[in-house]
Amino acid sequence: MLKRSVDEKFLDLSEFNSDEVAIYNSFLETRDEDFSGREVMALLQFLPKINNFQHLYWKNKTALEKYLKYMEVRPIAFDVFIKMSTDFFERGILPIPSYENIPMLIIYSDDDGITPWETNGKKMLEQMPHAKTKLISDGYHWIHLEKTESCMEATLNFLS
Repeated sequence: MLKRSVDEKFLDLSEFNSDEVAIYNSFLETRDEDFSGREVMALLQFLPKINNFQHLYWKNKTALEKYLKYMEVRPIAFDVFIKMSTDFFERGILPIPSYENIPMLIIYSDDDGITPWETNGKKMLEQMPHAKTKLISDGYHWIHLEKTESCMEATLNFLS
């Protein structure tokens, strides 16, 4: 997300001091399996500097507005987010349970710039090979809010 923010001009590295540039470069060099609370704190340090941060996650502006209205009523508690993220990275990734006898549907988008199917979904499917998948085109990261009707239809079809 940070690299994408820089690449898409939402974050300007020329505005960073030398310490921030070093933190940014260290963040990018950290392998996924080595992420820890330190990287979470680095990410949180940069978030306020990302112009139009929410636009990185959304294509559908109506869905973004719906989400922002929801967040006005139920905002994220950043202290809880930091604790959960730090706990997650310090504990490490837990294996996905097999869910062997439980019917599963994985709904995904062909254009998720945050957690692309190619790098994330296929790993889940390897661990849950019995899961059914449903691609919903022209969605993005928050596909259930951007393509609500398509997600509901896919879910109802799966359950019927």
